[in-house]
Amino acid sequence: MDGAGDTTISPKGHRWSANSNVLEVRGVDKNPDGDRHHSGPLVIDPICERIATRIMIYEFPTPDEAMEQRIVISYDRKTLYVFPILATLGLASYTPSHALCKVEGPLTSRSVV
Repeated sequence: MDGAGDTTISPKGHRWSANSNVLEVRGVDKNPDGDRHHSGPLVIDPICERIATRIMIYEFPTPDEAMEQRIVISYDRKTLYVFPILATLGLASYTPSHALCKVEGPLTSRSVV
């Protein structure tokens, strides 16, 4: 996807903690006007582990832009299919659906169409 930078996903707590289904996602969108950093939680549904919700909050250059995304996790857990919710705060209403694919080796993923 044009402008996609690296995205990292990491646990917020221990695997056995009460909020082990909540992961921290950090990423960057690259564009000619400068990088746009974003972060937020990815909450995996406790009943169906292949469905999640992500709240994406842009940090820089303009803080407090937020978006909700619905996530479907592949069977092999290497791809996250991202479906933006149209209701946004401060962002353009069109953001394409896309996928985050795990890059083997380091714990990073890249956004692809």
